[in-house]
Amino acid sequence: MPILLADVGGTNIRFSILENDKISEIEYYKTSDFKNIETALESYLQKVNKQPQKMVLGVAGLIQNGIAQLTNADFKISQPQLESIYPKTKIILVNDFILQGYGILKTNEKVLYLLNGTNTPQIGNKIVLGPGTGLGSCFLIPNATDFTVLSSESGHTSLAPITPNQQKILAEISKEEIPLSFEDIISGSGLCRLYQAILKIQQFAPDSSWLNELEEMKTAFSIRSLKEASFMPLRPKEITLLAEQEDEIALLTFWYFFEFLGIYASNLALTIKSEGGVYLVGNLLNQSTIRSLLIKSNFKKFFHMKQIFASYLKNIPVYLVEKPDIQIQGLIYLAKTL
Repeated sequence: MPILLADVGGTNIRFSILENDKISEIEYYKTSDFKNIETALESYLQKVNKQPQKMVLGVAGLIQNGIAQLTNADFKISQPQLESIYPKTKIILVNDFILQGYGILKTNEKVLYLLNGTNTPQIGNKIVLGPGTGLGSCFLIPNATDFTVLSSESGHTSLAPITPNQQKILAEISKEEIPLSFEDIISGSGLCRLYQAILKIQQFAPDSSWLNELEEMKTAFSIRSLKEASFMPLRPKEITLLAEQEDEIALLTFWYFFEFLGIYASNLALTIKSEGGVYLVGNLLNQSTIRSLLIKSNFKKFFHMKQIFASYLKNIPVYLVEKPDIQIQGLIYLAKTL
């Protein structure tokens, strides 16, 4: 019985077929190339010549009453409409980070890199989060037999600075848009916002606080002499390339990116007391340059920065999941169980 698996994001759509416990017919499409999911599905199914009896679609957006609106793309998905087009096919529509959550439950410990806390397995609430086109998250709550996975839109909660330098950066960005959410900063587009703001601050006589943190960054990243960009980056991929070339602004961009990521992760950890762990996922954090910078960054410092709860947070395990596509394991799990 062929089952269609779809991971529908703001940038890309990944289709595949699950049959006899094997994944095949993997195809990637640009989300922007299609007006709706129906035309994307039609294109894919014509190519693979399959008639699935079940479709499981993970969608990067809020789902209400069977209707999903992608957060970072003008793209709507209606489960009732799909059911009318494919009346003999069971349609399952879930938030994409629900897939990440179920994927974590099927993840081997060998792909977990410990960033904080101890590696001793703990029973308790878990959090899965990760930046990409947007900023996704979900909560895993223990039940009688396993875990209940709850979707979340916490990336859209309001962001506030906790250091003078962060305040400078957010003040610069908020000249263009206000209020700011965590997703406005901790995402692909957020990297671009950070770069532009840091560039402006660096150009206009930064104060001693800013220069001190610049030196802290150089020490942490083992950089002796910083370089200037040979071009103006417009995309996250270009900022990463400049960071590889030890460009000052690009490295500062990632430095503050991980500060904000630490703040966000600790906010969620305290919200549900995630003693079972915090899991950082996604393709962006698994890029070799970004992974290396994350490990050397002061992510931990800002994860702990919660006054009387600092010692509590130091014991919560935080992992980088070194397997970019764990949502596929989540798709497979739901395809077999729902």
